Parts: sequence; C-alpha cells; structure tokens
Amino acid sequence: MMNPASGFDFEFDFETLPIGPLLALIPLLLGFAMAIVLFIAYWRIYTKAGRPGWANLIPVYCWVEFFHVAWGNGAYFLLLLIPGANILVAIITVHKLSEAFGHGIGYTLGLFFLPWIFIPVLAFGKSKHVRHQAALEKEAA
Repeated sequence: MMNPASGFDFEFDFETLPIGPLLALIPLLLGFAMAIVLFIAYWRIYTKAGRPGWANLIPVYCWVEFFHVAWGNGAYFLLLLIPGANILVAIITVHKLSEAFGHGIGYTLGLFFLPWIFIPVLAFGKSKHVRHQAALEKEAA
C-alpha cells in the first residue's frame, strides 16, 4: 500500500515481528539477575559472619563456609552426603542460619519457602551474626 505522505511503499506486519524469541529472553534475564543478586547476598552473609566473602566463588568450599556460618562448624557439610538424612540436614541448616542471625521459626520458614526474598533481606538488612557479634564484643572488652 502506498503511503501518500512519504511517497514510498511502507507496510508493517506485526505477524512477522519476532516477538516470541524476545519474550523467551525475559525469564532468562530475570533468572540471571536473580542469580547475581543471590551471589552478592551470600557474599555479604559470609562477611557478616566474619568468613571470607570470596569463598562464595569456590563450588564445594562455599558450602563448607555456609555450614560454618550456620552451624559454627564446616565439617557438618559432610552430613549432606548421607542419603535420606540430607533432606533433614538441609532443613535444620536453614533453621540454624536463621538462628545464627537472631531470627526465629518465622524467618526460617521464609528462608525455606521464599529464599530469593529472605536471603537478600538477611544479607542487606540490619541482622547481625550472633556468634560473630559476640566474639567482636568479647575482643573489645
């Protein structure tokens, strides 16, 4: 169809617009952004607990440090290798992480069911690691 205002033939067809592949990128980009936020949040949680934040970069060592933050001893990480018991250990670890930052069962449920919300809140909020805070106060006294 000729457009008399422009003097050339221009026809735009929405059916040929490749919107499907672009829409498929949205969940991919959101997932990538969430992974970056959680990566930074875990780094911050480690540093709040007095552990090295770079430990989040090393695949197995990050879990050892995570167990050190939650349980106070990284060796409990080996309990995850016991089939069947690993599910219970994971649930207890989430509760211990909540307790390590001075929160109760409500925060544990939040960490368990909505970790993409509660982990960043734990990392960037005012929560302090109880054992690390006590050690700092003991050094100051």
